[in-house]
Amino acid sequence: MAVRTLRPRLRATALLLLLIPAAALTRADTPPPVAEPAARITVSGVGEAIAPAARATLTLGIQTQGATAAAAGADGARLAQAVTEALRSAGLPAADLKATHLIITPQWIYDEHTRQRRRSGFEADTTLNIDTAAIDRLGAWIDAAVSAGATTVSDPRFAPADAATLRHLALGRAVQNARSDAEVMATAAGGGLGPLVQMDAAPSYGEPAPVVRTLAMAASTTAPPTNIIPGDIHVSVTVTGVWHYVAAPTTNR
Repeated sequence: MAVRTLRPRLRATALLLLLIPAAALTRADTPPPVAEPAARITVSGVGEAIAPAARATLTLGIQTQGATAAAAGADGARLAQAVTEALRSAGLPAADLKATHLIITPQWIYDEHTRQRRRSGFEADTTLNIDTAAIDRLGAWIDAAVSAGATTVSDPRFAPADAATLRHLALGRAVQNARSDAEVMATAAGGGLGPLVQMDAAPSYGEPAPVVRTLAMAASTTAPPTNIIPGDIHVSVTVTGVWHYVAAPTTNR
C-alpha cells in the first residue's frame, strides 16, 4: 500500500521542477517595455547689437623697384621714413604706428630670343600699419602719407570700443528670442515649455562699418582732402535651443 501512494507524488514533484525554470526563463527573455521619447521643441533665435566705430586699422603700402635687392630695399626704406615723418607731422601718435614690414621679391621677364625668363630686377613692398582711436584724423593722415610717397592705401577696418561686450549683448538677445519663440510654440501646441536640454551658438557675424570716403589725388593740389565717415558696426549671433515639451494633463470624463 505504501508504494502505490508514493509514485503519484514523485511524478507531481518532477513536473513542478520542470515548470519553474521554464517560467523563470520566459520572464528573463521578455524585453522591458520601450518608453516613449519625450517631445522636444527646437528653435533658433537671432540677436543683433549695434555700436559706433571706436577704433580703426589702416595699411599703407610703398612699392619700389631696383636693379638689385639692396637698391630696391634702400629706396623703400627712404620712402617709408619720409611717410613716417609726414604722418608724425600730421599728428599721428608714435604709439599708433604699430609695425613696418618689408618684402623684397625678384622680378622676371620672358626673353623671346632665348625662350627663357630672366631676372629684370627686384621689387620691395614696404607696409606701415596704423591702429588708432582718432578715426576723425584718418583722412588727413592718408593725404599726408600719399603726398610723402605711399602708393597704396587699404580701406580702414573699424572696431567697436568693446567687441566682447557687443557680442555678449547680441548673444543675450538671441537666447531671449529663441526662448520666446519656443514658449509660443509650446503654448500653441496645448502644453508648456519644459527644462532646457541643449543650446548652441553659431559664430558671430560682424558687419563692418560702411565707409564714405573721398581720396585726394597726390598729384593734384586742388583736390579736396580725403574724408572718411565710418558708420555703425552691426554684430549678429544665432543660437539654437532645445527644450522639453510638457503636455497638458489629460482629464478623465
